[in-house]
Amino acid sequence: MPIPKPNENETKEKFMDRCMSDDTMKKEYDNKQRYAICETKFDEVKRAISAKNKKALQKKVTDHNEEVKDLNKSWNLKVTYAKLEKVFDRGKGAFTNNPSSVRPGMNQTSWALARVNSFLYAIKKGKFRGGKHDTDLLPNGHPVKEAMKEKKNNNNIWDNMNTTEKRFFDISLEKRNSDENENTVVVGHAAVFNRLSENLGGFQERILPGAFDDVLENDVRAFFNHDPNHLLARSSSGTLRLSVDDKGLKYEFDVPNTTSGRDLLVSLERGDITQSSFAFTVQGDSWAKENGVDVRSITKVKRLYDVSPVSIPAYPDANDLAVAQRSLAIEKEKQQKKEEEIDLISRNLLELKLKIIKKKK
Repeated sequence: MPIPKPNENETKEKFMDRCMSDDTMKKEYDNKQRYAICETKFDEVKRAISAKNKKALQKKVTDHNEEVKDLNKSWNLKVTYAKLEKVFDRGKGAFTNNPSSVRPGMNQTSWALARVNSFLYAIKKGKFRGGKHDTDLLPNGHPVKEAMKEKKNNNNIWDNMNTTEKRFFDISLEKRNSDENENTVVVGHAAVFNRLSENLGGFQERILPGAFDDVLENDVRAFFNHDPNHLLARSSSGTLRLSVDDKGLKYEFDVPNTTSGRDLLVSLERGDITQSSFAFTVQGDSWAKENGVDVRSITKVKRLYDVSPVSIPAYPDANDLAVAQRSLAIEKEKQQKKEEEIDLISRNLLELKLKIIKKKK
C-alpha cells in the first residue's frame, strides 16, 4: 500500500494533515498508527533530502576551492562547508518567508542552491550579479564588503548638506609697497592650476585652468585664517583684487591698519606665513582613475567666498570634504551600474549563442 510522501516544499504540519486524512491510510490504520507512520515517513524523506543537499554543498566547496586556488586576489577566495551551509539555510528561509521573491517553477532546494551559486560568484568575481546578500559572510578585504564599510563611514556626507569647500595651498606670499599710495600690498595665489593635491581621504584633486573665470566678479573677502573676525579686505570695496594668471587664482589686497593687518605683516616679514586657502562651491567636476587613485578635476567654480593667508593650513575637515565625497560616491555608483549593464549584456549574448548552438545540433 503506497504511503504519502512529503513534497520538498511541504512543512511537517501540512504533510501530517494530508497524510492523516489520506483515505487509504484511514482504512488501513487507526489514528495512532497513522500518526507514527506519517511522522516516520516525513523524517525519512527529509533526512534523505538533507543528505543529498549536504553532498551537493560539499561538492560545491571542493569545486570552487579547486577553481580559485591559483587566482591572486586581495581577499580569501576559498570557502568552507559551514559558510555555504549558512547561505543555503538562509535561502531556504527566504523561500518560506518571502515567497513573492521566488522565481516561478523553483522549489525550496533549487532556490537555496541558486543563492549559494550567487554567493560563490561574488566570492570569485568581487561583485554580485544582482542584489547583494549574505554580505556578512564575505571575507575581509572583499570589494563589496569594503565598499559597504566605506559607505557606512561616509554616511555623514549625505546628512551634512553643506556645499562649501575649503582647500589649502603651500605657495609663497609677498608684501610690497603700492605704486599708487602708501599702503602695503600682500600678493599671493589662493589656488594653483593642475597641481595634484595630497590624499584627501581616499581621493586626490586638481583644479583646471578656467575654473575661476566666472567668479572673479563675486563679492569676495580676504580673511586671516578664514576667520570673519579678522577681515583684511573685500573685493566690493576695491581693497581686494582677484585675477587669473598661468599659475592659478591670484589675489592682492591692501593691508589695513588694524591689529589683524599689522599682525599679518609682522608674520610675513618673519616668514611665518607661507600658505593660502580659499572657500568655494563647485559647479562642475569630473572623476578619473590615475595610477589606481580616484582623482577629481574641478572644472568650474560656482561661487568664491573668501581667500585667506593662513598660519596653519589644516587638513580639510569632514565639512570641507563632504561635497567631494558625495560627488565621488555618485560617480562610483554610475560606474557600478555601467559595469552591471555590460555584464548583463555579455551574459545575454552568451545565452543567445548557446541557444543558437543547441538549435544547430
